[in-house]
Amino acid sequence: MKSFSLNSEDDLRGQMYRGPRGRLTLNLSDHGLHELPKAVCRITELQCLLINDNKLKELPEEIGELLCLQALACRRNRLTRLPESLCNLKYLEYLECSDNQIESLPSNFSRLNNLVQFFCNRNRLDEIPLTLSSWWRLQVLGLNGNRIKTVPYEVTAFKEHLTILGLSNNQISIFPNSILSLTKLQRLGLSGNNLSSLPSSIGKLQCLKDLRLDDNKIRLLPAQLYTLQRLEELALSRNKLRRLYPDIANLTSLRSIGVNQNFLGSLPPEVGNFKNLEILGLEANRLKSLPPEIGKISSLKELYIGSNCFKDFGSLPHTLSRLRNLTVFNAEKNKVATLPVEIKTLKRLTEVKLSDNILSSLPPGVCALVDIHQLDLDNNDLSTLPRDLHKLTSLRKLLLQRNRFNEFPPSLCHVTQIEEIDLSENSLLEIPRECFYLKRLTSLNLSKNKFGEFPPEVCSIPNLQELSMAGNHLREIPYEFKLMEKLQKLDLSDNRFEEFPLRVCFANTLINLKFDQKNGIKLKILPENISQLTNLEDLSVDDNKLVEIPESITNCKNLRRLSLARNSLVTLPGGICELKNLEDLSLQGNSLSDLPVQFEQLIHVKHIDLSGNPMRRPPTHLVKGSSLGLIGRFVRKAEDREEALLMKMMQTTSLECPIDDFQRLCTKLHLPKEKSDEILENRDLTEHEQLIELFKMWRSSNPCGALESQEKLLRLIDLVDLRNIHAQLKLMRLYSKAVKL
Repeated sequence: MKSFSLNSEDDLRGQMYRGPRGRLTLNLSDHGLHELPKAVCRITELQCLLINDNKLKELPEEIGELLCLQALACRRNRLTRLPESLCNLKYLEYLECSDNQIESLPSNFSRLNNLVQFFCNRNRLDEIPLTLSSWWRLQVLGLNGNRIKTVPYEVTAFKEHLTILGLSNNQISIFPNSILSLTKLQRLGLSGNNLSSLPSSIGKLQCLKDLRLDDNKIRLLPAQLYTLQRLEELALSRNKLRRLYPDIANLTSLRSIGVNQNFLGSLPPEVGNFKNLEILGLEANRLKSLPPEIGKISSLKELYIGSNCFKDFGSLPHTLSRLRNLTVFNAEKNKVATLPVEIKTLKRLTEVKLSDNILSSLPPGVCALVDIHQLDLDNNDLSTLPRDLHKLTSLRKLLLQRNRFNEFPPSLCHVTQIEEIDLSENSLLEIPRECFYLKRLTSLNLSKNKFGEFPPEVCSIPNLQELSMAGNHLREIPYEFKLMEKLQKLDLSDNRFEEFPLRVCFANTLINLKFDQKNGIKLKILPENISQLTNLEDLSVDDNKLVEIPESITNCKNLRRLSLARNSLVTLPGGICELKNLEDLSLQGNSLSDLPVQFEQLIHVKHIDLSGNPMRRPPTHLVKGSSLGLIGRFVRKAEDREEALLMKMMQTTSLECPIDDFQRLCTKLHLPKEKSDEILENRDLTEHEQLIELFKMWRSSNPCGALESQEKLLRLIDLVDLRNIHAQLKLMRLYSKAVKL
């Protein structure tokens, strides 16, 4: 895309286009703007301005000069207010300012009387301004996610046109009577408030099609609610309902009802009268059975009955088999021990969730569900699968975590179109050779089994991209590993490797590598060969005993996340600061006292964790919650201070060194003879000046930081037995630290 200047009116005009309804549009969304370019406000014919996803803290008053503007979208910025001049835009029909920090609206907002849609969701409004009542054309009002406690009477002015009102996630404790006059409302959102009841007059809202009341404290539903004949969606999850009355069947247009996480002990038989119901959510209630009449809901496509009190499928009516249009069935977290034979009649099922039950076998009828796409059987008592599993020709995802499999189910090898298998937390020892038939398999989880060796058979699965072998007893990687040419994600955590397996370093397709060893044999060394993983974006080696990171890690140019938590690191290589794409760096729980001087070069890091380290530079209180830029600047300034101290220490040594010890000290510097002789033979320099020049040469040949060089200098002075100078230099360092404190 050709670049353009945000400050050039001509360039901005060149970016304009005709958007929806033919509006002359300028889109500056996601441009990292901290302020709106002044040139924008000079394009007076502009009709639609999109400035979403920037970093704007305010809009200029000049925006009021865009007198032709009909639509303005500025969501996901940092606005705390809207300018008064915005009210000059008399043709404005659409205003979207959600996801900001706006606490109030301009006092003359009433002048925007052509507004049709106004969105101010997820801001900090405490009230609905009375001035909004002049917006007689308003059809959509979105005020979700604010701090609104009441809805003023003045909203009745919207009654002629308002069809959508969003007030979810506010602080409303009493259903506002003013809403009851909005008789044209089709969608009303009041989820996430503190409502404990609904008024009987709710029956006035006869145009309602969608009513959302999730996450309140409602105990009873008024009978008048059941007169809303046009209601299609009713959301009542996470309330305190104990029963549904038979009159609910009067909601003949209902397509979706959710009453999950309530206290329902039963359902009225009248639910069978629903003729249009497609989605029924009953999860996390106290249901022990379902009425047989549920089988009459022939339109039902999705049924959610998980986390109830069904002991087995004997608690469920055989009439469920009549739900021939059912595509999603969720009965997880019950105590179901068997599946009925009749399940084979539900041939349109695409997703079945039966995790966290006590199933010990699957009936052969399951293999008749030829449209099933996902089958979740986690946390049951299964040890085998049906022989005809290959008939599930649409199956893409099979979850068998935490069961009782002692062997990889042979029939599974012939489900050739499957893409994801999870057999973690079983007791597998090996993989059958036939697994190479799984030509479409891309994800395989074999973690927490009993593999003593890495199964070479896995390497023959041609398109495998994700493999987890964590929590086994692996000691080495087989030669066949090189065949895994498409592997992108590998987890070898918590195994028995005595050293990092070098064969992994040749899997240059890897993007994500995890080698955490909280419960495994801990690594002491990360090999230099790690540098060959040039496509790596995520590397985690937490809970090992690494004392250093190889400099070669700088070759992993694509790293975005690096986690080295809970190791024994005392220093970081300077090369780590060359990882220009790094965004997340975890170093908590090590023995780091200093950071590399170049740390400020990690300009893209968004999250860094240095907790649990004995930090001296920067100190712990600065590390916590500080930005990388601040940490980096501190490290640079601290390094400059330590470098200045080192220079003073070298100058002091050169001045105080006795003539008798001069030659011995020069020898201990181990400088190149030719260069040192050139300085020593320079008769224009005194011996003290010669020594300081030699010290400077010694410093430039040492790439380590200033603190480490100070330590080296002290050891050098000690070797030459210059005790007085040694004591003097130590005092200089102590005084320097005391001044910083």
